[in-house]
Amino acid sequence: DAPRPAATTAGPSTCRGDWGYQWCTEMVQPFTAGTPQDMFYPFAPYNYTASAADCVKQWGVMPAEAWARIGLGGKRLEAASNMIFSNGAYDPWSGGGVLDAPNPSIHTLTIPSGAHHIDLMFSDPEDPADVGAARAAELEIIHGWVAGKALKKEL
Repeated sequence: DAPRPAATTAGPSTCRGDWGYQWCTEMVQPFTAGTPQDMFYPFAPYNYTASAADCVKQWGVMPAEAWARIGLGGKRLEAASNMIFSNGAYDPWSGGGVLDAPNPSIHTLTIPSGAHHIDLMFSDPEDPADVGAARAAELEIIHGWVAGKALKKEL
C-alpha cells in the first residue's frame, strides 16, 4: 500500500490532494479500464464491492454509491441558484455535463480548448486564451452574486 499523500497547498507546478478520499465520500463514479487492444490499463469491469472495500481499507469510510446523484440532485437544477458549470471540450465526458442553464442564476461555460477543471487550476502563461476568458467570466459572475447579496443586506 502506498502511503496517503500529505495535504498540501499546491503551487503552480503541482496539484496534489486527496482525490481518493473525495471519491470515496462524495464522488463515487464507476471507473473501468482499457481493452487488450489499447494502451490503457488492462480491461477490468467496474466492481463497486471491491472499490468500497478499498475505501474502507485506505480511508476508513464506506462510500454511498448514489450519493452524488441523489445528494446533489442530478441535473434537476430548476430551483438551484448561483452555480457555474464549466465544460472543457477536451473532456471525453463533456457531453454529460450541464450544458444548458435551467434558470438565469445558473451559468454554463464551454471552454473549447479546456479539459477537466483547468479553469480552477493555477494560471499558467501557456494557458489558452479561452481558459483565461472563462476565468474572467467566472469572476464577473461571482462578483455579481456578491454585489447582489450586499445590496440585499442594505435594503
